[in-house]
Amino acid sequence: MMHTQAPKVSTSERVFHSGAEVADARAWLTALLPIRAGIPDDTAAAAVLCLSEAMTAAMARTGAVMLSVSLGADWLYVEARPAESVCARAPRPPADADTQRYATALIEAFTDVWGRLPDDGGVYFYLGWP
Repeated sequence: MMHTQAPKVSTSERVFHSGAEVADARAWLTALLPIRAGIPDDTAAAAVLCLSEAMTAAMARTGAVMLSVSLGADWLYVEARPAESVCARAPRPPADADTQRYATALIEAFTDVWGRLPDDGGVYFYLGWP
């Protein structure tokens, strides 16, 4: 009897503490993406852009964001949710409604599936590739 191995999935999580760390979050995701060979360049670029926008959407409550990234053989799933700051930084002022709409419009335009996480102001998105 032949057994097939389940597809490997890697998941990484990290907290970013302010809007000033968006560039760090983008670099972090960019470093994670080579784990899966074969991700198209345009899909990787869309993921990095949407990560920035998801952080903007999720940062309104605490100024800190917990990012969770799961990578499969041909897909990427990201969650950005408000996180309690582990340091004594002041929370970021809430993003205005126009900023929120812009962020979610970009995520919707560049991802296969996206939505708001229940109850916490977070955002998730999914990208797949052939």
